[in-house]
Amino acid sequence: MADETETIDDEELDDLDEDLATADADLDDADDTEGEAGEDEDFYDDATCAERVLDVCIRAIVDDEDSVEIEPEESGNRLTLHVSVAQADMGKIIGKRGRVATALRTLVKAAGARDGYSATVEIDD
Repeated sequence: MADETETIDDEELDDLDEDLATADADLDDADDTEGEAGEDEDFYDDATCAERVLDVCIRAIVDDEDSVEIEPEESGNRLTLHVSVAQADMGKIIGKRGRVATALRTLVKAAGARDGYSATVEIDD
């Protein structure tokens, strides 16, 4: 059996170095813009941990992120988060046999406990 060791010539190595430098520069640019004001910055300033967790999870699941709305309703130490998404994304949020919705509720409950809330999620039609 022959030894099939792959070799890289100097030109390919220079290209790889250039690609790596470009990727590093892109990451540095992303880090610099991370603190800039965005449309959701006010939401994150005033939101509880449960609201932030729910927002991030739902936006990662749906296709139409602009349609995501989360309305908190506080009553003492109880926090109910009313979620509405585009009709086309409802199945993604609920999941087969409600498994995604159950997982979201579990995450939100744990995140709410961090802030001292008994947090629940209601998915609105």
